[in-house]
Amino acid sequence: MNLASYESANEKLCISVMVTNDTAIISLKGVFSVHARHQFKSSYLFVMNKAGIKNIVVNLASVTFMDSSALGMLLELRQSAGVFNRIVFLSNPIEHVNKMLNIACFHKLFSIVKDVSPVQQNVPAHSFSVHCEG
Repeated sequence: MNLASYESANEKLCISVMVTNDTAIISLKGVFSVHARHQFKSSYLFVMNKAGIKNIVVNLASVTFMDSSALGMLLELRQSAGVFNRIVFLSNPIEHVNKMLNIACFHKLFSIVKDVSPVQQNVPAHSFSVHCEG
């Protein structure tokens, strides 16, 4: 299957947001592409408006495909987080997503972690929302 048919056949992205203490985890599942721009921005703006958040973790473990517009969305998140004095971490990218992040030199812009436990304090979630489009 070529790249174009893969993307058009699987445009769905699910986003869940969990907030614990001073950390928000934005978990992505599916295809992270231009089609998810509005829903991704809504999710991170939700996080930006939560008081007390210091760390934002974008969990990429279940991202099956990511295009260059997704890289741009991560940069927009980083810029917004900077305005709010928040730190963005990328976590658990699968192999081909990690290769894309490395090619784009994202390791110079973000901390890319395998495990979120050093960032998250293992406390019960007090907020949770899910957005799926596709």
